[in-house]
Amino acid sequence: MNFPSISIPADILKRARFIGAGLAVSLAVLVPGTVWYKGAVRSMSESSSHELAKMLNVRLTLLRQQVATELAVAGSDLWDEASPGRNKRLRRDLPFDLVAVFDRDRRIVDGFRYIAATKSNADLLADAARRVVPADSRFFDQVTESQSSSGIVMVDGRPLLVAVRRVAAGKTSEKSGFALVGRWLDGRRLASDGAQAESGVEIFSLTAEDTMTSDVREAVSVAQRNHGFTYDIDSRGDGVVYALLDDISDRPAIVAKVAWALPWKTSGTIGFGMFYLSTLLAGVGTWALLTWNEKKNKRRVRRFDGLSSLTVDHIRTLVEAFPGYAFAVRSDLQYVGVSRILAGVTGQESSYFAGQAFGTVAAEWNDGALVTVFTSLRDPAKWPRTTKISHVVEGLGERHEFSGMAHYLAKQDLLLVILTLKEAAEIKNLPGSDREVLSEKAVA
Repeated sequence: MNFPSISIPADILKRARFIGAGLAVSLAVLVPGTVWYKGAVRSMSESSSHELAKMLNVRLTLLRQQVATELAVAGSDLWDEASPGRNKRLRRDLPFDLVAVFDRDRRIVDGFRYIAATKSNADLLADAARRVVPADSRFFDQVTESQSSSGIVMVDGRPLLVAVRRVAAGKTSEKSGFALVGRWLDGRRLASDGAQAESGVEIFSLTAEDTMTSDVREAVSVAQRNHGFTYDIDSRGDGVVYALLDDISDRPAIVAKVAWALPWKTSGTIGFGMFYLSTLLAGVGTWALLTWNEKKNKRRVRRFDGLSSLTVDHIRTLVEAFPGYAFAVRSDLQYVGVSRILAGVTGQESSYFAGQAFGTVAAEWNDGALVTVFTSLRDPAKWPRTTKISHVVEGLGERHEFSGMAHYLAKQDLLLVILTLKEAAEIKNLPGSDREVLSEKAVA
């Protein structure tokens, strides 16, 4: 099955090349910039989320120190002066969510919890005290006479920020025990000022997986391998940081989830938007420059008419005076003029050729190319209006082969052909009656 050949105009091909060049320039700018952009976002995200995770740990340390300081201040005034004799009770107006005093055997002496629903304090019984603070808790062992211990303990799946300090086990007791105070840790207390305080920090217990969302469960396993934090970020620069926080025994106890945005969210979006715009402008600019240059060249060529501004008589004079091989011919294949050197190889004068039909003077021959050349070069889409051509003449018993360029002069509708002798061509003598036979064989 034969398919018809498709010919694409040269002008369309040229425009396609200009568009391709513009796309290539855009990609040459865009690809390295995109690679750098992704690396910069990854590096900035890692650094910024790490700083936020460190900030949460610093915030937790400050809260621990705050509770420990409040315990130290209240340590000398824990007991209710109005309670009788040896049955001294702790003051019930202390500003904590949990207060308890243990003897040195870690048995509770007295304590209470603040009930938010009723806004009142309830006594802390021994069984409840063991659920809040197990007797074998390691943080009791870390407490010395002059140093307190503070941190997080998990109570009923909730984080309680506690501080422990050695005190007298009773108002009149000389034996030392341990005083423990605590406050519930929520997201707003853990958040710093600004946007985090407004949105808060979500806190999840590692021992209560059923309360975790799917993203938190996935983040915990990643954070444990990534120095205690991980992050998630979208294309707009908004994201979430997950940070593991340790309990009073320095073991991961909770994961804090906090909303976060890249510091360069606004400026970076504008900056990279300008970068992508510059890549587009680079491509469009390349296409526009090539198109403008093409039009400029065409205007320049057409502005200076050159030989087209001459009359036919002027062209004849110019061709006859040309110092090389040249001739000019009309569209009806009649000579306008022939250079002296080309006329000389035929044994004729230049003036003899004017008005003569092509092929009748010196067996001129070019396989009918002149008709084809006129047809193709008349097309305005053809630029420049030149083409290669071969030429053969015979004269003075010799055959000469030429190659050259045919230039179409649209104003006069004629061809100006400038020739050079073929380097490999041989000039052969054609004696007598053999001339025509040899000439036909050479042309064939």
